[in-house]
Amino acid sequence: MSHSAVETLAPAPELLDYIADHLRDQDRVEIAALGKTDFRAALHQSVAESRWSRIAMFNAEPIAVFGCGEYGSLLAPIGVPWLLGTEAVQTRRRDLMRLSRRYISTMLQDYPRLMNAVHADNSVSIAWLQRLGFRMRPPIAVPPHGARFHVFEMYRHV
Repeated sequence: MSHSAVETLAPAPELLDYIADHLRDQDRVEIAALGKTDFRAALHQSVAESRWSRIAMFNAEPIAVFGCGEYGSLLAPIGVPWLLGTEAVQTRRRDLMRLSRRYISTMLQDYPRLMNAVHADNSVSIAWLQRLGFRMRPPIAVPPHGARFHVFEMYRHV
């Protein structure tokens, strides 16, 4: 494994558990706002419900897990991109931005529209998503606790 760049691997349970145990505070808050308190179970569920997912590694350490779920219908499928990370994400921002752009491009080949939601107080993720080119809708209250989330979206250019 190269020690100069972020690489990706298929998710493995022990890597997911490591990320869950070292989640960034803003990701913990976001998951809890959705009514989930078992972060390990939340990460495993996200991977299980995704069409695909990957672990971002740096220096043999898992620093993030990301993937793409699917929503909508056969005639109007929507890709659902997501990423949860450790504090180490901050140290590899440039590498992760390049990686994110590459995977977003791949998602847009499979889906004409990408959409998900981000906690309205998660300013770090909101800024990241905006740099990637996602459009933010005004925040809305989301069950079970009424926390505010922005829906973010991107369309394939025709």
